[in-house]
Amino acid sequence: TKPPKFLVIEDNLLAQEATHSILQELSCQVEFATALEDLDRIFLPGKFDVVLMDIGLKETSGYLMAKRIRQIENDKGYC
Repeated sequence: TKPPKFLVIEDNLLAQEATHSILQELSCQVEFATALEDLDRIFLPGKFDVVLMDIGLKETSGYLMAKRIRQIENDKGYC
């Protein structure tokens, strides 16, 4: 069985480290995004099994990040 792939959208370094440590202990693959630019570079429809998102990001909001994920999926014809 392949380990699940997580995209974690979090801009707090301490929270990133804690999340990474926990998920790594569970043999999960983890990638992080902190801003819309990261999301545009990292996210591909179907690439991740789970997306964990901080709603209160400093430079943007989790709501805008979620909207961008849906836009990328629609642009790629995934939905």
